[in-house]
Amino acid sequence: MWKKLGESLSGDNEEQEESWLDEDSGGLCSLSTTQRIYGFAACSIAGLALMLLISAYSNFKLCLNPI
Repeated sequence: MWKKLGESLSGDNEEQEESWLDEDSGGLCSLSTTQRIYGFAACSIAGLALMLLISAYSNFKLCLNPI
């Protein structure tokens, strides 16, 4: 897959009109809609949790050492 991507980006593969994802997908796009929604929700919750932790840490740090 990476070889075909490199060839298509460099222009060595101009005569071949096929998509490089057609042959070597190997189940990369086989997630159901429910699995995609669960993955999105999990990543969103993890991102929000990290954002809140960083914000709390920054506020705690400012309380200990005000500018």
